[in-house]
Amino acid sequence: MPAADLHVGTPPGQLLPGISSWVIRKVHFHEFAGLPTTPGTECIELRHKIDIKHPTDQAETIIATNELSKFGAVEGGKAAAGSFKVARRETLLEHLGDGTLTLEVHLGIKKQSESTSFVPSNPFHDNILKGFNNEEKSDVKFVVGGEAESAPNRLKRAKNTPTTFRASHAILDLVAPALADMCKPGNKAAAVPINGVEPEVFRMLLYFCYGGTVAVSDDELGANAKAVIESADRFGIVNLKLKAEAVLTEQTEITVNNMLDNLLYANSKNLALFQEMIMDFVAENGDWQRLVQQCPRRVDV
Repeated sequence: MPAADLHVGTPPGQLLPGISSWVIRKVHFHEFAGLPTTPGTECIELRHKIDIKHPTDQAETIIATNELSKFGAVEGGKAAAGSFKVARRETLLEHLGDGTLTLEVHLGIKKQSESTSFVPSNPFHDNILKGFNNEEKSDVKFVVGGEAESAPNRLKRAKNTPTTFRASHAILDLVAPALADMCKPGNKAAAVPINGVEPEVFRMLLYFCYGGTVAVSDDELGANAKAVIESADRFGIVNLKLKAEAVLTEQTEITVNNMLDNLLYANSKNLALFQEMIMDFVAENGDWQRLVQQCPRRVDV
């Protein structure tokens, strides 16, 4: 459809009737109901561009705007208005033709860039989780809990009901190499005993190995932060150890009384973030020697 020029004001050297400081042209958006919209909204997206070309060199163009606007419901039924910066006045004056500034306004709808047909996502993650603690899809077995052995002349700790966990050696070899070294694949009958770890903690470790999400905000992780750190460190599950360290750092309040114990623990488990928080406490509360003297017991450092 041919476009008609719009004139704002009176062209130089001409006297055209009906030309004023305001002009109106109708813009027709055909098949409006079928135009693409912003996901999750009812806004129609519209592209607009304004070009300002030099009167003698049409190849020299100022792109004033090249944006994406949205047409949607106006809040409260009121029209919206605004302004934007086109170009510096000095630049515009260099692009006048016979004293006239000419703008090329381009309007268009946003093209549908992606197919609307359903494209399934990669099911690998969900499929791996289906194999978590699955007897048929596992080739190694662990027994966690039960009666812990004690040193001579010492009482045994309370007996817990042993819990059996199953896993794939190939997955453990990639995520928890130290745990994988404790067992041999293919021998399902021989269960590997895991001592010093509570069943709920071991389950969390194994679930993480299978790609399960153990969020920092989980109450279970917060209640077992130190136990998870020690077990993850023992079995080589580095990322889970870092998650648990972040939780421990957030939930621990450092005081003069617990400062040294926490610092020794951080050093023993190589917890850089936890140690940094403790050293910040020292820096904010005076010199090291004064804090040591305030401790209820003397500790050689």
